[in-house]
Amino acid sequence: MRIARKGLGRRPTMDFKKITRNPLMYVLLIGVLLIVGFSLISSLGGAKQITTQEGLNLLKGDTVTKVVNTDGDQRVDMTLSTAYQDSTDVQFYYVSARADQVVEAINAANPKDGYNDAVPKASWFDGFLSLRCRW
Repeated sequence: MRIARKGLGRRPTMDFKKITRNPLMYVLLIGVLLIVGFSLISSLGGAKQITTQEGLNLLKGDTVTKVVNTDGDQRVDMTLSTAYQDSTDVQFYYVSARADQVVEAINAANPKDGYNDAVPKASWFDGFLSLRCRW
């Protein structure tokens, strides 16, 4: 006579309830969602970054319609009438030693919609952090 033992002969299966009780699964799920979210946000709009040489060459041409020169960041944002590398909004950075050359190129380009210099200002929150945090 054979005695049947409970559980013998049955393959072990994954228990869904057991998996969902593990906090590691939730940490992994949140991590994956954050990675996907950041990759989607980073691919949204914004100007295409180009080299300084490419930016100066564009300023010599006739496709630049608007220029914003941002001090502090030493960044030039340009709007183009025709797409350059699949984008009509491009930007480039420059070093302070090249600042005079960049300003001369912007003045010589004389963009149709004009140019502007922007000076970033610290927000009240930045000021608050500087008072609270002593580095």
